[in-house]
Amino acid sequence: VRCLFYVSDILRQVIENGGQVVAKKRSGKKVPFQMTEEIRGVVRCLPVPVPITQFLAQFNNARDEETMKKLPPTLVTGWLVKKGFLFEKIEPDGHRKRCPTDAGRELGIFMETRQGRHGEYGVVLYDESAQQFLIDNMDTILSGSSAESGVLQEK
Repeated sequence: VRCLFYVSDILRQVIENGGQVVAKKRSGKKVPFQMTEEIRGVVRCLPVPVPITQFLAQFNNARDEETMKKLPPTLVTGWLVKKGFLFEKIEPDGHRKRCPTDAGRELGIFMETRQGRHGEYGVVLYDESAQQFLIDNMDTILSGSSAESGVLQEK
């Protein structure tokens, strides 16, 4: 009986695939995030300043979830630190906080104080020009190459 259920399920899959025998996708390791033409076609600058996680959600939602890892915000903010647009400071509670430098503020990165359940906190926001800068430099960010290679595009 189990054998017949198995064969029945296989035949159902073949019928659903239009008569084609299709192997299941392998659930192997996912590749690191890569900027594809499909993703480029979807990602846009948001009209309001947003945190980096909200901006990068567009990239992560456009990727193939089966085969590609998410784009981590730390990759982007780490690159911004290396390039001098953000700096790291240690909060009194020991947490690391990334804040905009003067160059970052000129680019369109700024801090805003918000009220949360546990009191006030600072959030780093990226305006349209900063978002466009990140889109323009995403290949450089992903490759880890430096500004010396001439790939960095200023706004």
